[in-house]
Amino acid sequence: MFPPPAHIINAPKFEAWYPGQEDLLKRVLAWYDGPHRYLAANVPTGFGKSVVTMVAAALTGKKTIYITHTKGLQDQLMHDFSKPMGLREIRGQNNYTCMDAPPSRVDAGKCHAGLACNLRSECGYYSALSAAKTGNLINTNYAYWLAQNYYGDGLLAENELGEVEGTYPLVIMDEAHLAGSALEQHLTVLFSDLDFEVLGWDNGEVREWDWKKWQHHSAFTHEELTFEAEELKQGLKVEFNRLDLRRYHRLRGLMIRLQAVKDAGVEWIREWSTHSVSLCPIWPSTYNSRLLIGDKILLMSGTLTRKSIEKLGIPEEECEWVDSPSPFDPRLSPVHHVETIRLQYTTPPENYRVWARRIDQIIETRLDRKGIVFTVSYARAELFSRLSEHADKLVLHKSDDVQEQVARFKAAPAPAVLVSPSVTSGWDFPDTECEYIVIAKVPFVTATGALTKARQSQDKEWVHYLAMQTLVQEAGRGTRNISDRCEVLIVDDMWSWFWPKYQHFAPRWFVDRVGRSLDVVPDPIN
Repeated sequence: MFPPPAHIINAPKFEAWYPGQEDLLKRVLAWYDGPHRYLAANVPTGFGKSVVTMVAAALTGKKTIYITHTKGLQDQLMHDFSKPMGLREIRGQNNYTCMDAPPSRVDAGKCHAGLACNLRSECGYYSALSAAKTGNLINTNYAYWLAQNYYGDGLLAENELGEVEGTYPLVIMDEAHLAGSALEQHLTVLFSDLDFEVLGWDNGEVREWDWKKWQHHSAFTHEELTFEAEELKQGLKVEFNRLDLRRYHRLRGLMIRLQAVKDAGVEWIREWSTHSVSLCPIWPSTYNSRLLIGDKILLMSGTLTRKSIEKLGIPEEECEWVDSPSPFDPRLSPVHHVETIRLQYTTPPENYRVWARRIDQIIETRLDRKGIVFTVSYARAELFSRLSEHADKLVLHKSDDVQEQVARFKAAPAPAVLVSPSVTSGWDFPDTECEYIVIAKVPFVTATGALTKARQSQDKEWVHYLAMQTLVQEAGRGTRNISDRCEVLIVDDMWSWFWPKYQHFAPRWFVDRVGRSLDVVPDPIN
């Protein structure tokens, strides 16, 4: 057995092991010394997997990159491990102010036009980058990891000649169920109407192009922009001005997107909206070499399944698998379906009153505690707020004030209720911050977009797999330690057919919590 975590990583907060953590640590260390490159660890939400992996990193003594998807989890890791372990953080350049031209961000600085900057030694970004390259324990996010390794020179130290040496001994991918989405976002190319004007492309004609024309025009226009960008760059060296610098950055951004299109090895899906078009490969795993970089790669999530690993393009024979049982008492976090109505696009308006009334019944019987209602969409969150008799208790948010409203909810006394379509992966609501969760709708992805249709045509279970991933993440937000109580109540009758048919996409710990369907709201757990 191991000493307590606090003795290994000098973090007093982690004075004892949770049940199951030492067993997981043994598996991680054995894998690290074994032949397989990958370890896929399906670990229940609230298990404390970050402690286990930080201890593992300390025991190996090797340079470790810890990757997350959400800024919330990145902040939490820095709070817990920066002082005791020397964890260093690096984020995208748009998170740092340009010292030469505040309040502009570093990604808009003149250094990116090859121009000298006398303040580079004081730059927050380049200081963080230097620390990340020379440090032994680094915290970053998927977006930066992908960009820095593909467009930059990575996070490895350089020798005296300025050459990058070595490899990443250990890469930890937390929230790994979102790694594929992060790779997709990295690959996706977006052109707006304004971009078409700069490129000299007629919007109407572009809509008629086949893939070969897309690649031909991208290659031709890329060459034209290269000449213009170089002229701007040379002009800036002679006489610097901000307008030309902004023009240069605009051209460079377009050139990167055009390069991606012209170099694509297979046809990408084009998806049009009113004023833009996005292009993306059907399956991002074709490009997984941009993501899966490292000698040993540990993938962790509370909703990791074998399908998740398959969709990342990881060969089964190169991957070990761990399915950790939950250390939490399932009686304190049961999952029940409460019969209400089926929610789908054909649901008549009058039925939504029945739906809202059922959620109100749950709130009314739990006024001594706080809860979360997951609605899938902002429109449905607003609808419930209008129909609910408990609107004075509800805390809603928009896409641009999530952290502010979540903080308000956490600070509010019972019976506050957070109504959210998106506070799923990476958010924690331990103890009395959340003691019940209402899943107001099974979170199906809308299968009307060209990309989703293309994927669904090749994998008939694709949208159902995504729905289960999101639902399980929602269900785990309030069970964060062994003493937590947080019941989960599903009020969408689509569950009646969805669960029996697709429960194989759910992790073991979640299956153990699912109970029978009920025709009335159950009494709260006490």
